[in-house]
Amino acid sequence: MDGIKKTGSIDSPCLPYQNNTFFYAYSTDIDYYTYNWGVERMVAYGDMYTTMANVRFDTKQEEEIEYHTDKKSLNASLYSHQPDPSLGYGDKTTGSNLYKILKKFLNNGNISICGTQVIIAVKRYPDESDVSDVISQLRANHVMVNIAVDSIPSGGSNSASLYEMSYQTNGYCYFATGMDLGNGFDPMTWLITRPYQFIAQNFVVSGSGRIEIPAFKTPAPAGDEEYCTVAITIQNHTLDNSFVSMSYTIKSTDGSYVYEFPSDGVNPLYGTAQSDDFDCNGPLSYKWTIDYHYNTNAPQIIQLRMYRSTAACLPSPNQKITILYAYSTDIDKDTYLNGVNNMVHYAHLYATTANVRFDTKQEEDIEYHTDIQYTFLDNKKAPICGAQVFIAVKRYPDESDVSNIISQLRANHVLVYIAVDSVPSGGSNSATLYEMSFQTNGYCLFATWIDLQWGFYSMGSILNTPHEFIAQNFVVSGSGRIEIPTFKTPIPPLGYKIFSFAITVQNHTLDNSFVSMNYTIESNDGSFVYKFPNDGVSLLHGTAQSDELYDNTTTLSYKWTIDYHYNTNKPQIIECRMYSGYYHDFLPLPPS
Repeated sequence: MDGIKKTGSIDSPCLPYQNNTFFYAYSTDIDYYTYNWGVERMVAYGDMYTTMANVRFDTKQEEEIEYHTDKKSLNASLYSHQPDPSLGYGDKTTGSNLYKILKKFLNNGNISICGTQVIIAVKRYPDESDVSDVISQLRANHVMVNIAVDSIPSGGSNSASLYEMSYQTNGYCYFATGMDLGNGFDPMTWLITRPYQFIAQNFVVSGSGRIEIPAFKTPAPAGDEEYCTVAITIQNHTLDNSFVSMSYTIKSTDGSYVYEFPSDGVNPLYGTAQSDDFDCNGPLSYKWTIDYHYNTNAPQIIQLRMYRSTAACLPSPNQKITILYAYSTDIDKDTYLNGVNNMVHYAHLYATTANVRFDTKQEEDIEYHTDIQYTFLDNKKAPICGAQVFIAVKRYPDESDVSNIISQLRANHVLVYIAVDSVPSGGSNSATLYEMSFQTNGYCLFATWIDLQWGFYSMGSILNTPHEFIAQNFVVSGSGRIEIPTFKTPIPPLGYKIFSFAITVQNHTLDNSFVSMNYTIESNDGSFVYKFPNDGVSLLHGTAQSDELYDNTTTLSYKWTIDYHYNTNKPQIIECRMYSGYYHDFLPLPPS
């Protein structure tokens, strides 16, 4: 596996499509001003969640986490457990028991922890340096941890693990003291009301420079205007004099809106973090530009986060899925008919079907696939959340930057599958087609004539098993082996055990740098083996091979092993996908 870079994820048992639990944990040593911000927000908005939980930690006599389903009970618990340093350890050497408390919460066995929002106010640092087991469990359950750390501790030795825990869960962590600690905790607690994160990026920087987040849209539906929350942190430890300055703007691309930091009327930097609300309008695209200055070349971490109150697209077992079939007027008839046959055959499984023919003279003002996709994404007739899009391309687009449309597709978890004729009828840029499918966890194949027809037919069979449970990408070169760790399908023991899979071997038209690819999908007990290539299995059509399996045994664990051979050391991309007919949460998307 040396030299292989991987992105993507295998399935997780946690399906976060509703507000389950909010958990507020605070040290008994924390100041009342900071503590009270958490109380006010929890009591005011905690009933947005199924369960509310709170605990006071760092007490000599360890206290139990209390769980509530109503605000009255929560309010009584919080005010009867206010911070009180006299109940604490009374020394500066004992470390915090925070991680012990978190382990209790994660293993409580009574309430759902999937998608939990955790806010923690820390005065005493823990002593543990390795909390990878806690972080793994938090990540597996999509728990987001946000931490306010007093930069003047009451005891303990290790603040680095606090930052790491928030960083690894897409939360954020800031360091401050006095009024800055409380003032920074105020906007952090607003995340109770805006739990849906749509930007989480981290940058390792040094010296002076600029970060530019490409144009993006918020998940707000068209016509919706509300506040979103932005948060940025500028160091992963207590603020020191290596930090000089940070400024940023959030601008709509049409110039109608600008948020500028620092400026009058916006929240200042409190310790290592700045957080505030800004106007987010559904139809607009925004660009976020950050300028930073440190007087050191030592690495610094900048965290960027954005949130809103509702998510436009949440996974659900009852998801009403839409399918779109788009095909070039230049495409050959047999490839087109393979798409038609699959659409008609499986249309009854979907809430809405859509189709469009593009590259026609009458449509020349539309910029091929990009504008067609925008028309679909902005429609008011069909739900686009979780949509499946199948495209047959003969004429290539000319655009080299389609980041706007990719952002909107990703925000709505639209999977894009593209069959590209490797002998185009026109146009210049096929790379954006591959990038669009790659960035949405779909896949893209390049082939022509009979291979294109058969490859597109196999691609369309995904309509029978639309729920993706493996999406991994590997950057490789030369020869080697990829081993996807043991996994189970989401299919129940007595379910109809059919699942499909696809693999692609290049991100462009097949060339002679590709020599061979073979793989096995094998059950751990050895009772089932699928081999490629082999008699009776689908062939490699252009750059893709796809097939489906039926196994009538009980639920098995499987391992997928791929051997590849290229006669070049240039990077090649191998995409691996698996699907079932049983609901599965949206998978994490590749880094954009």
